Amino acid sequence: MPTPETKASFDEWMQASGALIRRLTTVSTVYRNNKLDGKARDLDVFLVKLRQTTLEDGLHSHAGFKTGQDGSKYDELRINSLTVLCTELIDKLPEISLDMQQLLRSSWTGDCNGRLAADLFKGPVGTKNEGIGSGNAFDGMLPWVISNLLDREERGTDRPLRTSATAMPVAPDERNRRTDLARRWAETRTSHLRKSGGIE
Repeated sequence: MPTPETKASFDEWMQASGALIRRLTTVSTVYRNNKLDGKARDLDVFLVKLRQTTLEDGLHSHAGFKTGQDGSKYDELRINSLTVLCTELIDKLPEISLDMQQLLRSSWTGDCNGRLAADLFKGPVGTKNEGIGSGNAFDGMLPWVISNLLDREERGTDRPLRTSATAMPVAPDERNRRTDLARRWAETRTSHLRKSGGIE
């Protein structure tokens, strides 16, 4: 298990990014189905960047990398790009969750209103670290995962070797989550805000 001073592995970043792509694709579809085309277009632009960074063939073409070049440098480039994108996104997730709760007529807690809402807010088949929840990191789920990755990227030094078996970090239990996140959030918030920007 990685220590708090260890950066997240490449595999953790790829799994979290893949979950983000799946959930934000659903969000874009809901926006468009409710004639909120402007919000859908903005999110689609962000999703293009996220897919280019996450999908290997897309970034090979985008960054000019060739198969056989230094794999570790290539992985670091992708992680650096994901750090920028996730920093842009983290403050927008609460608004996105509120929009989805209104449009889907569903709370993010308790019994969600249908399968689509349940998968969006709680993750497929209740895989909570893949659901957007309230959009706030202190409530756990995917926003906590993203915040955790950003925090470890900011504070960590060494990165674990790439393996296909590494899973996304799972949010700590409810008793410890809020205290732990509030402490870490206060330490890194200023830095994140300096680097953050709007979705273009």
